[in-house]
Amino acid sequence: MEFTLHYNEAEFSHISLDGLKELFQRLEDEDYIILIPSEPIAQSVFLQVKHEQSNNYHVEIRLEYEGENQFKQYAIDTMDVSECEQWFTNYFAGELPNVANWHDLTDYLKTYYYDAEIGLSKEQVHPNFAKICTDDFYYSISDYHSPFGNDQGFDAMNDTESFLKMEEENMYYIIHLIAEELLDSEDVVEQTLQIQKVISAGFCSVKVNGFIMRDTKEHVEEALLKMNRLQPHSNYKTMLVDLQKVEMFDYGS
Repeated sequence: MEFTLHYNEAEFSHISLDGLKELFQRLEDEDYIILIPSEPIAQSVFLQVKHEQSNNYHVEIRLEYEGENQFKQYAIDTMDVSECEQWFTNYFAGELPNVANWHDLTDYLKTYYYDAEIGLSKEQVHPNFAKICTDDFYYSISDYHSPFGNDQGFDAMNDTESFLKMEEENMYYIIHLIAEELLDSEDVVEQTLQIQKVISAGFCSVKVNGFIMRDTKEHVEEALLKMNRLQPHSNYKTMLVDLQKVEMFDYGS
């Protein structure tokens, strides 16, 4: 079996075991190695390691199965470089590490899209969303003062999910989807409709992926503040508080 190896930004085809071991010795803070077999090894499509601070090695392995969104991904942290190198040596020989004591990351890496037959529930959203957004209104498609419960919010949720399904990278570009809604209208009704779309798109990105981009978050915060001025309601204050708890990323981070 052949392997492709990524060492930071460099890619090596037809890597040898000696070459793998040599690169392992070069690992420094923030360096990473991704080992990809030409064919899955017992459903595994990669094994990767990142050298973190304090000589910690963060290792992850992914297994993929037939069907959409069907995979398992496990992770472990170790300070034992010999143990880590042995996992990669065995993987190179076609043997998977024993992941019985590894952390299961699967639920956090999956995407969670709305299913009309099931509806919104804490079991059908990203675990981060379920943990932070605990109030019942988040899971309502009829509560007007909720992200997805008004007509504009529900439609925006579906539009956002369609956008996210188009390209995996779109999870980082929700701002492009809501940009057309950022034009300030002097008409209060039009303002309200625009604001509802922005709020829905922002919270939908958290529902699906479990995080939000900084630029999107800033616009959602602004939208919530405006909405609470136009139509004061405790739900908007709750959303503002909960939004601060959501994991946020910058581009390139």
